[in-house]
Amino acid sequence: MAYLIAILLVASFAVMPQFSIITIKEISYEMAHVIDYWMVVNGLIYASRQGDPESAFEEFLAEEMDMLDERVMDVPSYEVLDISVSNSALSTRVRFRHEWGLYDVEVFLWALVKREERGVLPRGIPDHQG
Repeated sequence: MAYLIAILLVASFAVMPQFSIITIKEISYEMAHVIDYWMVVNGLIYASRQGDPESAFEEFLAEEMDMLDERVMDVPSYEVLDISVSNSALSTRVRFRHEWGLYDVEVFLWALVKREERGVLPRGIPDHQG
């Protein structure tokens, strides 16, 4: 009798349909805008410290886009429409193409350096206080 019950249990598991776990990518419209804006602002800040800001911005944005995970969110394509660099200001306009449409991010950064001091600590480590 036990042998018959074991065979029936094994047979019932063999005939049962297999269940799959489906992951649904869900990110809000607002969160997509925040991520796009965040990448552009950080790219401009990074580019402002480089010798060639235009190419540094492009490289930074490409690296950030590569880090986005398609399993978690829609990874948009993008196009840098404009980038402008002057002594104290940076501005750019980037168009992101999501599955649901286009979104333009325009950022203008301006900095006024009131005072800058540099020194060297006794151990030779630069002192970045300003």
